[in-house]
Amino acid sequence: MRIILAGGGTGGHLMPGIAMAQEIKREDPDAHVLFIAGDREMEIRTLNRYGLEAIHMTARPLSMNPVTWPAFVIGAVKTLRQSYRTITEFGPDVAVGLGGNASFFPLVAARLQRIPIVLLEQNVIPGKATRRLAPFAAEVACQWPESIRHFGVN
Repeated sequence: MRIILAGGGTGGHLMPGIAMAQEIKREDPDAHVLFIAGDREMEIRTLNRYGLEAIHMTARPLSMNPVTWPAFVIGAVKTLRQSYRTITEFGPDVAVGLGGNASFFPLVAARLQRIPIVLLEQNVIPGKATRRLAPFAAEVACQWPESIRHFGVN
């Protein structure tokens, strides 16, 4: 089994992914798990501390300030291309979104390659990336029953 875990930005996104990676490896020592995370120092240090294989990409949110939009678009295109290439080379069976800006472009790239995506939502109110990706996900796993209404499900 080859699994991409994509997300980051905060420990609230990373730590559930780390727990998931550890459990996957405990259940199947031959499983190959690759994190695609942001490039902030906290993300790099945390994943290194747990000895997890990771690719770090720029993952910046879209600002409401129009002056920053050109730089965001250039960065988004670069990150999407890097994500697409990484997923092509890794060949995952599934891509799991952990939330945060770092999850969005890797999961878009996975979906473009017809790799099933699964979303893990740890918060009562889902973040933007998770809400936008939910219609394309094979599964959305929510910790809180109240979260379900944010995905258009009754």
